[in-house]
Amino acid sequence: MEPQGEQPASESHMGSQQLPWRQKAYFDEMRTHSYGRQAYMNVVSIGDSPVEREALVRSSGHFANAIPKSVKLAEQPEPGVLQQELGTLAAHLSTLVGFVGPLDLQLGGMATT
Repeated sequence: MEPQGEQPASESHMGSQQLPWRQKAYFDEMRTHSYGRQAYMNVVSIGDSPVEREALVRSSGHFANAIPKSVKLAEQPEPGVLQQELGTLAAHLSTLVGFVGPLDLQLGGMATT
């Protein structure tokens, strides 16, 4: 799930200044998709930003049926590293989604071969 909407122009693209709007985006999406549902809801974040992970964790805490799953990739990786990370992720995506419980994984920093 990608944050919806635009970042307010007054906020820069640095660190914790992104947290409020990202957290709100996750919260709004979870509220929309969990309304009236009793079933558990996997909320998956895949990206290179630690702020993205924090926003997911904070916003999912407001929903008893939300299961946060975060995959942190390397920040600004070389193309080979990104290719390796995405290959690993693609190979294990069904396992990640099917896992019963929250996950907080880090693929960032994988060495290229």
